[in-house]
Amino acid sequence: MELGNDYLEDKSYEEAITAFTIALEEKPEDEEATKLLARSQEELEKEQQKEREKAEQAEKEKREEEERKAQEDSMKISDEEFEQWVKDLIETGDGIIDSVEPYLPDDWEVTNVYVSADFFTPDVSEQLRMVESVGPAVEDMVVNSGKWPYTAVYFRYIKDDRIVAEPKTFGGYTIK
Repeated sequence: MELGNDYLEDKSYEEAITAFTIALEEKPEDEEATKLLARSQEELEKEQQKEREKAEQAEKEKREEEERKAQEDSMKISDEEFEQWVKDLIETGDGIIDSVEPYLPDDWEVTNVYVSADFFTPDVSEQLRMVESVGPAVEDMVVNSGKWPYTAVYFRYIKDDRIVAEPKTFGGYTIK
């Protein structure tokens, strides 16, 4: 009984069960041993239940992470698809967009969209509408192509490389 109490106090429930079972073999009607055996079994069951829940949670998180990665992978586009998308963007840009390039070679953390003189023809509200639709689309394509996990898109004038539109800190763009 003393050994069983020590095991119970140390949360060594399996050993406590063994000790109380032996005590009951010697004194089958002992109420204290019966009570402490039941308590040890309950505590062991609680501990095992916590472990099962912990394992289930870990498994659930692992599945969710695998699903998230699979979803990300399914959304990724190839370099060829990216290049075709850039060509299509230039084509549908009515001569305004000249190219889409990383600021540094193979470093798409900053992406430059080079625009022609035609960018300056519409008024500022039209310019803003264009950059606020093209900018996020370029961001999505850079991320979905796996070129960089995020990017800041700057619009630059092709002739002198000056910035004509840049991202605001909290979303949107500013026309320069």
